[in-house]
Amino acid sequence: MIELSAMNKLQFEDFMSFTLKQYAQEKITAGTWLPEHAESRALEDMHRILPEGYLTQDAYFYNLIDSSVGDGQVIGFIWFNIYLRNGVREAFLYDIHIAEEYQGKGYGTRTMELLEKEARKLQAERIGLHVFGHNARAMSLYTKMGYEAKSITMYKEL
Repeated sequence: MIELSAMNKLQFEDFMSFTLKQYAQEKITAGTWLPEHAESRALEDMHRILPEGYLTQDAYFYNLIDSSVGDGQVIGFIWFNIYLRNGVREAFLYDIHIAEEYQGKGYGTRTMELLEKEARKLQAERIGLHVFGHNARAMSLYTKMGYEAKSITMYKEL
């Protein structure tokens, strides 16, 4: 059984260090950023999305805790912000990560269910997210959970 546990400031700093590197690498893999600029561009994006860092209003950072393991093992994390877009209160999922050794065991599905529950508590009317085209596992999870593509950008390398 997993549950959400709000990150403290120190946990947030560790999370941000990890997520910046992961985000930069995803952009490199997607072919949208050059490796030599990826880290600085990732940092720019984070400053835009989280202008006050950990204290950014309507930004929510949670550790995923498996309560069935002793005192509870951190198995990953989730981050989303709440926005008002076109008159609709939306939770936008920026990051979800399940540690590799816990992947394929239903934790992703359960995490998305917990996200829905938390978003409802925060009076969100919908959840939005972005997924990289090369991340087939994530696309499969989101499709299974009822998410639909609203816009797709495609490329063909020549």
